[in-house]
Amino acid sequence: MKSNHETVYSCGTTPEEAVKRDCQFDMLSFAWVPKPCFDAELSSMNNAYEDFEFFYHREKPDRIPVEELKKGINKHVYTSGRYHRTHCTYAWKILQRAVLHGFHLSDNKTMNPSHYDHCSYYLIDVDHSYRARFTMEYLHCQKMPTSRGSPFW
Repeated sequence: MKSNHETVYSCGTTPEEAVKRDCQFDMLSFAWVPKPCFDAELSSMNNAYEDFEFFYHREKPDRIPVEELKKGINKHVYTSGRYHRTHCTYAWKILQRAVLHGFHLSDNKTMNPSHYDHCSYYLIDVDHSYRARFTMEYLHCQKMPTSRGSPFW
């Protein structure tokens, strides 16, 4: 049986490849997202560059400049637990909007049950002193799962 999660667009594995493939860097996802799966309206409702601080190292106060962050070239960043919580709720909003707007595509992280499990655990067990480490991801679009022509939900 063929999976309904067929990859349609991919951002590759480097920032340069992502740009060539017309992907958009999304700071709240900390990922390159193919434009057909990027919710520009939702992304524009948030300004992660102003609302959060990002650092090169966990314990050092060496803040990453906004201009550098916007390029989507940092392999890893450290930030607050508040950003992590915002990142998790943002992923849920992406999926909710995809469902409500009838999108036929979404990114692989948004549809990944392991990411939701991780976020659920993190949101329940909040450590306000926690400094989160995020690793750059290069996402791909997948067809939304369907059953008999209707969305799976």
